[in-house]
Amino acid sequence: MDKTSISPSSLKSKIGHINYKFGGFSQQDSQEFLRVFIEEIGKEMNRVKNIPKYEELNTKNKSKSQQNEEFHNLFLKRENSVVTDTFYGQTCNSFKCDCGFESYSFEKFLDLPLLLSK
Repeated sequence: MDKTSISPSSLKSKIGHINYKFGGFSQQDSQEFLRVFIEEIGKEMNRVKNIPKYEELNTKNKSKSQQNEEFHNLFLKRENSVVTDTFYGQTCNSFKCDCGFESYSFEKFLDLPLLLSK
């Protein structure tokens, strides 16, 4: 079994050039570093070469599942890579008024924070 090791210092240095927070020798949150790293890989591997202007989600007379699918498709028009295929998820928040009106908002994510209690 090969017992060699590889120092990630050159990788960290390159990420430090992209995002100043990771430059130098100060200690950083590994989760935040991984997020920036994955986002940058996603940018480099984006299948979309000409990113269109931002479009609003059309919600009129559409079900929650139709809105969910449309939001996902709008996202893929701007960001579409093996990173989005593998690492991204999508949340849906619903808002219901006392009058009975219900609306939804959708958001893409790379990670979900979990609140842990004792």
